[in-house]
Amino acid sequence: MKKYILSIFLVSFSISLISQNSCTNIKEFGLKEICMPEFDNMQECYDEEFYKLYADEFKGSADEIILAFYISENDYSDFYSNILDEKQVLNDPYCKIYATTLAKDFYVDESNLDFLEESIIKYMDQVDESFSFTETLNEIMKESNVTVQAPLLLDHYKTVDNIRTVVSLMYYTMDTEQVSMTTIMHLIVIKNRLFFMACYDEYKDFSSIKEMERNSNSYAEELLRINK
Repeated sequence: MKKYILSIFLVSFSISLISQNSCTNIKEFGLKEICMPEFDNMQECYDEEFYKLYADEFKGSADEIILAFYISENDYSDFYSNILDEKQVLNDPYCKIYATTLAKDFYVDESNLDFLEESIIKYMDQVDESFSFTETLNEIMKESNVTVQAPLLLDHYKTVDNIRTVVSLMYYTMDTEQVSMTTIMHLIVIKNRLFFMACYDEYKDFSSIKEMERNSNSYAEELLRINK
């Protein structure tokens, strides 16, 4: 009887573990299966056609591979009406998880991240009005009369192993209006492959940056945790 009860307990415990670690959104990259987590009050929508088209328009480089695109539940529900009414499409913070074709088969670990972080910071110094993005994004910027300026690096740090974080302000001008965007970029090593998570929001004040950092750091750590 005791053995029977113990067997039932072990089976129930195993089912519980499977349930807790199940993933409904798995993407493959570099022969690795990566789980895309769920975030509170955010909707992951990259596999949906029109959201994918929107996210792809704003790729920063031709070799960028987007794996997940997260927007707020409000922006998700208002997405089509905002486009039809020619309103600003996204009004809340949004994030994407992506990788690059170049790094697809490269082995990466914690020891490489400081160098990679410095490379990202040096890359940011090259971004100015003459910088070329993808052909699609360059065309959108030209049609909308948008110019960008060099980002302002605010901070960069390590919170846990296998994650580095770069915080910056991106400035751009649309016609005569200047807009500032807060950008939180995370470099994350998962299963010895390099991934990026970038979160964006229109800059309001210093407190909004700190709130976005807290949320973005929790997202990055959840992505790492769920893929261990």
